[in-house]
Amino acid sequence: MSSYTTHKSPHVTYIPTLTGGIGADELEEFYSQYFGNPKSLKLTLVSRTIGADRIVDEIHVRFKHTQEMPWILPGVPATQKRVQILVVSVVTMRGGKLYHEHVYWDQASVLLQIGALDPNAIPESAKKIGIEKLPVVGSAAASRVLKGWDPEQEGEADNDLIPGWNDEGEGGDEAGNGLDGQSLNGKAAGQKTAEKSETDQGN
Repeated sequence: MSSYTTHKSPHVTYIPTLTGGIGADELEEFYSQYFGNPKSLKLTLVSRTIGADRIVDEIHVRFKHTQEMPWILPGVPATQKRVQILVVSVVTMRGGKLYHEHVYWDQASVLLQIGALDPNAIPESAKKIGIEKLPVVGSAAASRVLKGWDPEQEGEADNDLIPGWNDEGEGGDEAGNGLDGQSLNGKAAGQKTAEKSETDQGN
């Protein structure tokens, strides 16, 4: 545990499952007893951003669920299913040592891939308000980011979950989003430009 701070109580939290530990003793127990991983586990660093006191990693994670993995699937026996997800780790440093780490991933995607979540199994209460299918994706999200390691293709959206998007003759700006092909930031920028122009004309 020499890589963790000693003057302050370090903590690590795997946010989707709220697993981890607070303080050196808990962290040592957690990593020695509850952080077991199958030999098939493979990590691929996709990107790293370094700030004054933080390191943010985007990581492609893949494994075959051949044993219990309490940090990501607590209480779930081995399913023998293959899983691949994207994980984001945010590490805060103090004095060159780890102060705290928060780790994020899409838990719905994990549950879908091991067969514990059926996107078509909709509760009656949800059906009553018009939900026909859960808007979740499996391994496609993670594999999309690694697609050929081509910056022009990496992470491309397909909008398959948006009703009507892929219907013939329909596009994003015809589906009622009102963005005319712009991103939200682009739309906001356009509004600011128009407002400034009106102000200038008024002067």
